[in-house]
Amino acid sequence: MLKLDRLLISSLIVSFLIIIANNAGASVQVKNLKERTSLAGEWKLSFEDNAAFAQKDYDDSTWQSVTMPGSFMNIAFYKRDSFKGTTWLRTRIVVSDSIDRQNLGLILGRIAQADEVYFNGYKIGSTGGFPPNEFSMWNKPRHYLVPQKYIQFGKENVLAVRISYYVYGEMIGELAVTNLNDFEKDENTKNFWYITMGFIIISMGIPFAFIFLIFFLIRRNQEYLYYVLQLVFGFFIVFDLCTSWDIFGSHMLRFKVLGFAWVGLNVAHPIFLHRIYNINRKIIEVVLWTYLALVFVMLATIMGQISDQWKALALIIITTIIGGYNFSCHITALYKKAPFAKLFSFFGLTVILGAIHDGIVYLTKFSGT
Repeated sequence: MLKLDRLLISSLIVSFLIIIANNAGASVQVKNLKERTSLAGEWKLSFEDNAAFAQKDYDDSTWQSVTMPGSFMNIAFYKRDSFKGTTWLRTRIVVSDSIDRQNLGLILGRIAQADEVYFNGYKIGSTGGFPPNEFSMWNKPRHYLVPQKYIQFGKENVLAVRISYYVYGEMIGELAVTNLNDFEKDENTKNFWYITMGFIIISMGIPFAFIFLIFFLIRRNQEYLYYVLQLVFGFFIVFDLCTSWDIFGSHMLRFKVLGFAWVGLNVAHPIFLHRIYNINRKIIEVVLWTYLALVFVMLATIMGQISDQWKALALIIITTIIGGYNFSCHITALYKKAPFAKLFSFFGLTVILGAIHDGIVYLTKFSGT
């Protein structure tokens, strides 16, 4: 009886493994367009760069399998010892022959840094720029239209995505095939929240910056100056989220400006809180200004080598800890019922939580996880 039980268990295990093997690398089945069909799951990955990878008939069976949406930087960092380069991702899609012949909408989340997208070997769009004219549009939602003439209904189709990565290497967010109405709604909605909203915030912040700068010049109260400094540092952070203009000229300079702005915001904010809440902590302010100066020097020494990774990680960890200190200042002011505490704490805590969240995100990106 014991042998029979073991034989039964072994048979079940073998059957389970066979099912997994048969499903591995299976094509995505688009059975109808009434609802979205997810493209999340197994994709094929290669760090070589070859135009042949776009073709439908290319054999990618030896490529590494990865799960998307997600990041592939852990592979780039630890297996290739590189944080920049070009990679290809491929997946297979079967569009049911029962679907009316029409164009399809591709929702591909957000891709860092730039991409080119091919369907059955035909280029259907691109975003950002590849070296030598590199330009990152990591936050731009990707929406590509697949013309009907490129689709082989009832047969296997190949979606290939060529990606230029630099520290960030990922395809995150929703991945799906959908109908044109849903495609357009999703494109408009995501462009508003990810891009347009950033410009709205900037358009609101600039007048406030000028108003409080005038207040400082007239009254010479330091809280006005530090409020303006926060807005100046915050401008570069928000602008990086929504810009489609290459004002920096290189990924490295863009990262340095963004890093310094993020640290500057976390340094200026607690000093502003000290002024507005009447908190006398001169030693902490000296430490904060010293840290900002050291960050400036450190960023100047970063040359874009893999050995610079520890510097970026140290900056992220320390700055995130400062965000925790900022949080404590607001909580203390609320507890002591300091003047203006209720007015500033809501927006201040929101910004701080956002900054801490950014720190965690940056930590995962720069550590390659």
